[in-house]
Amino acid sequence: MTKPGAARALKVLEPKIESDPGARAPADLAVALVGLCLAAEHPTLPGRARICWRRADGTTEDAWLPQLQGVRAREGDRVLLSAPGNHDEQIVVGVLDGVAGPPVAPPSEHGPVLRLAEDEALRIAGPDGQPILEVKPTAAGPEVRLFAPPAALTFPGSFRVSADQIELEARKGEVRIEAAGDVKVTGEIIRLN
Repeated sequence: MTKPGAARALKVLEPKIESDPGARAPADLAVALVGLCLAAEHPTLPGRARICWRRADGTTEDAWLPQLQGVRAREGDRVLLSAPGNHDEQIVVGVLDGVAGPPVAPPSEHGPVLRLAEDEALRIAGPDGQPILEVKPTAAGPEVRLFAPPAALTFPGSFRVSADQIELEARKGEVRIEAAGDVKVTGEIIRLN
């Protein structure tokens, strides 16, 4: 069953058939197909999107198809499908740019947002290709990881960390605190060893 309005959108998926009777059938040319994304996320199977496409005989078909890692179709996107010879279903291998436009979202005063899926991470690498920093969502909360030791956080002016609870752990070696002025420790109870 297709969504309302999907039939109209499927006109973009109709095969281009030459009027020349000697022209080859679309099936002979269908190394890849163009489909339409009807739903971007499967309720239980991550990485699958509901895609509708027109077959060579003119009939339409839709299914929850796997997507290549790094490909994330949105509802309304036209996608490129490929059917490997040793696989029993189409695979979403790409999204055609400029069809659905940018994601519709209310204007934000905070600027652009990069949305990560559960199995994705944002990684920044140095000029040699080695990772420097990684940000990823985890079940325990967001995790920021610095790769190359020794790592340093340097800020101009003042720097403040605020959280419900803070833990500092040195897995090897000592913890040093240096200050040009006084060091103040304030707490209900201060335990030293």
